[in-house]
Amino acid sequence: MAKRRLEWTEDELDEMLASAGRGVEAIEVEVIQSSRPLSEEEVRDRERLERTVERAFYQAGSALQELRDRRLYRDGYDSFEDYCRGRFGHSRQKANYLENSIKKMIQ
Repeated sequence: MAKRRLEWTEDELDEMLASAGRGVEAIEVEVIQSSRPLSEEEVRDRERLERTVERAFYQAGSALQELRDRRLYRDGYDSFEDYCRGRFGHSRQKANYLENSIKKMIQ
């Protein structure tokens, strides 16, 4: 069974979130430091939510890969880069980053 990557650097997360930022609004949050360990329920919730995020990244990366490989952007865009920028508001490099993230997740 392939080992999935479960941790990313803050820069990697920022890049992933920025590339998915269409329709997302930043909010202010208060950081509360706590030495209290997570309850069993909180651990289960965290693991469930992490799996949800991992699946979403995997699905988005896989979809981008298929859109590119099958050239499904061609009736309206001259290149995959133009398509990514016009349709999703980010560059081909960001799409490639997401695709590479899924490859790393399944290693």
